Amino acid sequence: MESRWLGEYGTIPHQAMLVITSSILPSLLLGMVFTDLPYHLTIIQGLPDLFMGALIMVMGIAVILASPPMGAAADRFGKKRVLIISNVVMSASIILFAIVRDPLILLIVAAVKGICEAGCSTSTVALLAEKSGSISRTSAFALLSFLGTVAFAVGSFAIPLVLVYERFGFDTRAAHISLYITMALLSLISILFILRITESKELREKKNNSLLSVPSRRIVLGFSISGFIFNLGSGIIIPLMSRWFFLMYAVTDVISGPVLGAAGLLAALGILAVPALTRRNGIVRSILLVQGLAMILFFFIPLSPNFITAAGFNTGRALFINMAGTLQQSFITGMVPKEELGFASGIGSAIWRTPNTVSTVVGAGLIGGQFMDLPFYLGATLYGLSIVVFWIWFRNARLPEERARHKV
Repeated sequence: MESRWLGEYGTIPHQAMLVITSSILPSLLLGMVFTDLPYHLTIIQGLPDLFMGALIMVMGIAVILASPPMGAAADRFGKKRVLIISNVVMSASIILFAIVRDPLILLIVAAVKGICEAGCSTSTVALLAEKSGSISRTSAFALLSFLGTVAFAVGSFAIPLVLVYERFGFDTRAAHISLYITMALLSLISILFILRITESKELREKKNNSLLSVPSRRIVLGFSISGFIFNLGSGIIIPLMSRWFFLMYAVTDVISGPVLGAAGLLAALGILAVPALTRRNGIVRSILLVQGLAMILFFFIPLSPNFITAAGFNTGRALFINMAGTLQQSFITGMVPKEELGFASGIGSAIWRTPNTVSTVVGAGLIGGQFMDLPFYLGATLYGLSIVVFWIWFRNARLPEERARHKV
């Protein structure tokens, strides 16, 4: 049993492993930023809650709008090239987030950062789908999600390093800026792994002018509608958890950051079970199951009597959401042909980043107005609606490898 479980990951090709490895350090950077940014912008930079939410919203909108064209650009100009450029510019934009206070410049930086994040995400997903093949695709995406989630969590644990900078005489703002710069520069090491990936020029030329076929359009449309609704629910409050913990329980980012990081580490363990879950239940049923469990836990977070209980419910929710994200990536890249993969991965990346769109500014306004429970109840309701839509649209859908096993 154990050898079979380990075998799920032992078959991942070397080139796919390079793609996975190259994503770790950027995930480390994003883990620190997304956990701390609401706190940094409001407490350290002194910006209003509403403007903080607006900046996160701009980043999310940029990701959504840029993901399909960035996927097309990766097909045309090379996924490696787009991935390297996006990594460099994204790191630079995060440094500017830590330093700049001018609202107009911050809005521009937020948009650029979102575009580059779209470039990183679409290129990574498309490269991994190409290099892993249908047999190892779900396992490869599970490992990508596992290591990315662990790195994201470790990034949260980096936040208390501001205390080390303060020990060396930095004030609070200078310590935060130093941390952001350090993490951004560290992320650039990922380029060394990207350079070792070989990309097929013939495949790229073949996909230059490809469009979605009629069957793929139906798949992408259903995936987009259900994913948008689901992640709209998450976006109301999940990107703002460090701020919510501070307002609800007077817990600073030095405490909430590591706790949220620990939640990410625990959630990552569930991702390893994704290939076995899919093999037993099929990918559609697996997605519906983990999303339903996340919905239930989401509802209970605001009912928690203390910080520890709320953090526990949030940890469970994060576990099932991360499993759902892995399953969704494998689903959308497995249901469309290779020549349409760039655009499909762009759609998938856009949908998965919807939490940082318009609903975030709504959540920021609600918690700023002391409506601390309402964002969670709205989010859980949207989760349920999304689950119904996905079931109606894809209840009979199967990946190619699932259809092959069924014939046998």
